[in-house]
Amino acid sequence: MKKIAISFTGLYRPNIQIPPMQSIESMKKKFGADLYFHTWYGREHEVPEVYRTQIGKFFPSKEPKMDYHPVFDPEPTTNPKHHWYRRTRFDGRKTINANKQIISYAQLFEMIPKKYDIYIKTRWDTSINPKFNFEQFYPLLEEGPVGFMTRAEGPNAHDYTLTKHRVVPKTKSETENNDWHDMLSDTIVMHKEEHFDPKLVMKLHREKQLLGSEWGWWQVMSKPFGGDGHTCIYGGCHIIR
Repeated sequence: MKKIAISFTGLYRPNIQIPPMQSIESMKKKFGADLYFHTWYGREHEVPEVYRTQIGKFFPSKEPKMDYHPVFDPEPTTNPKHHWYRRTRFDGRKTINANKQIISYAQLFEMIPKKYDIYIKTRWDTSINPKFNFEQFYPLLEEGPVGFMTRAEGPNAHDYTLTKHRVVPKTKSETENNDWHDMLSDTIVMHKEEHFDPKLVMKLHREKQLLGSEWGWWQVMSKPFGGDGHTCIYGGCHIIR
């Protein structure tokens, strides 16, 4: 049996359609994993006491101040959608914090014992389909990280309540709809220890070169190993609003 650690980062929001407590219990049962939790200093009180003192391990850290824009300012990827965001400056206020999830995971990962076969990064507001077969993707972790996501609409829409999945084609696309090209799906990311280096994350941040969102996860988990060893999956999980 694989030894697995699941990390929950981001902001704890209790008033969403599926309560975080329900989702966390579902993931713990599904993966048989040890649990690790994070939030920023000053927001610890927002996290239920059960996760701070009873279930799993809780490690808050200092929230970074952003003096660069993680989508617009670092060296760009070759992903067409990223180029479109940079050119149009789309959603700039919202995406100014887009790499904080990577920084928070790096800070939490430093605190996790390196005794696990698989590390899973997710968010407080992520829900999984408990009937989805995540284990079928474990062998792919030898090649690189595996990221999961679903989209509610558009050409890549996929219903996370289904047990089937779709693998995103590993192609460098000229279109803006490719969710593998220089990006790693990030609602859930599974990886081996060697595919995530928190020191690289913090180095890129100090140099104002850490990208945000899926481009940033690709930058720190796939690009150092050639940029094409990652796998992106539609299915299994969804961000709950």
